[in-house]
Amino acid sequence: MNKTKDKFRQFCQKNTNIPIFLTDWWLDLTANEKNWDVVIVEKNDSIIAFLPFVKKKFGIFNSLGMPILTPFLGIWLDYPSNQSLSARLSMEKKYFTQLITQLPKFDKFFTQLDSNITNWLPFYWNGFKQTTRYSYVIKNISNIDLVFENIKSNIKSDIAKAKGKIDIESSDDLGIFYEVCNKTFKRQHKTIPFTRQFIESLYSGVKAKNAGEIFIAKDKEQNVHAVALLVWDQNKAYYLIGGGDPKLRNSGATSLLIWKLIQFSATVSSQFDFEGSMIETIEKFFRGFGGIQKPYSQIVKYNSKTIEITDKIRNN
Repeated sequence: MNKTKDKFRQFCQKNTNIPIFLTDWWLDLTANEKNWDVVIVEKNDSIIAFLPFVKKKFGIFNSLGMPILTPFLGIWLDYPSNQSLSARLSMEKKYFTQLITQLPKFDKFFTQLDSNITNWLPFYWNGFKQTTRYSYVIKNISNIDLVFENIKSNIKSDIAKAKGKIDIESSDDLGIFYEVCNKTFKRQHKTIPFTRQFIESLYSGVKAKNAGEIFIAKDKEQNVHAVALLVWDQNKAYYLIGGGDPKLRNSGATSLLIWKLIQFSATVSSQFDFEGSMIETIEKFFRGFGGIQKPYSQIVKYNSKTIEITDKIRNN
């Protein structure tokens, strides 16, 4: 019996302001209940900070990392309202350090912090390294007309081109969704990183929580041009993963699809996060929707030279 994990589960059930990717049920869906764990800090018998992670084994090596299809994990901290910057930084140093020192022994640690956490100094002081990555976020989607005004003209032209020719609908057809995503990865000469069985389980889980929806862009002949999986919590909706048919890329369907995602997101959340991409062409496309560039930290530490060298070879 894992008392810490049980406390964390109870905490997640009582708190609705925890980002979707840090909840116990999301970790169950993406990592399997047995494969993830969490360290916590308590104050007055209540959790004030936590750091979840996925346990992975590579031969004799132990890794603490992130689940598949999870853009952010890292630390959650219960910040008091009206807190001064100095008090915030002191609080982060204290509680981040307490979480870090509780981590089980590892050969590699890897996580990505939510963009709201900008202070990674406690990790630095404990021997971790950081890489800055970027996403684009539309911070206020309540005024949908203003959001459209801020979209670049070339994206608006694509949306106009697709209107009347492309229909956007929500769908439970996971076969089509997986097929189109697979086509996208094949075009990039990559292997799709998830199975159809995995995406079926994930989709079933987010639907049960009223926290996810698949959208499909079709033409009048029922050809599928593009697909997307949207997930959300009360603060943000995330364009988690999408794909398009390489033969139908010039229809404007992807632009129209994302615009529909943003419109739908305004009914369930307050912000829209493109979930980031460091690929130049994708970054340019996302930027065209008028979001704010948001840096976030990728945190890593190696306690094994073998794993570090292996990762460098794999990533080159």
